[in-house]
Amino acid sequence: MKKIMDNVEVNIEYAAFVWNKERSCYERIGQPADSIALAKKMFAEKCVDPFFDNYDKDDVIFMKRLVEIRTGDWEEFSY
Repeated sequence: MKKIMDNVEVNIEYAAFVWNKERSCYERIGQPADSIALAKKMFAEKCVDPFFDNYDKDDVIFMKRLVEIRTGDWEEFSY
């Protein structure tokens, strides 16, 4: 979802968080994605990596966040 209003761009990002057995906490795996389907696909590709030995692949949650990008007007400057 993308809206542009008054120089503000609003996006929603999705990401997979997997339980780290050693640190006893959820950690984001991979980069945020623009859709939940893409986040799930990226997680499926990542979880075959041997790096995942410290993670509980069966304990995964998907989270979303709102990202706002505010853009100001262009102004002239001297250098």
